[in-house]
Amino acid sequence: MSDAAPRDPADGFLPSDWAELAPLVDVVLDTPLERRAAVLAELSRGDPARRATLERLVAECERAMPLLDRPAAERFDQLLADDDVALPPVVGERYRIGHEVGRGGMALVYVA
Repeated sequence: MSDAAPRDPADGFLPSDWAELAPLVDVVLDTPLERRAAVLAELSRGDPARRATLERLVAECERAMPLLDRPAAERFDQLLADDDVALPPVVGERYRIGHEVGRGGMALVYVA
């Protein structure tokens, strides 16, 4: 019985192949568009499955990431505008919560 992970028949790609393919994907991404076909042909060494995998990985790297297309403060502005945050008057039996001094994309800051 083999210890190797089963190969995905859809793409012929094993997770263990990533160590070899990741630097190749970087090479393709750094290549000007007009030269990519030639570089892909060279890096795939005539193996159509390897070329298809490289093309798919490159396409995935270039896919727009909607979560990252705008600043968090803009994307989640309604969450940040929520003034109904219920804070206890004292935290840790030591710090009395005062007034808000600032807010940003990741936090609200209070005087304590």
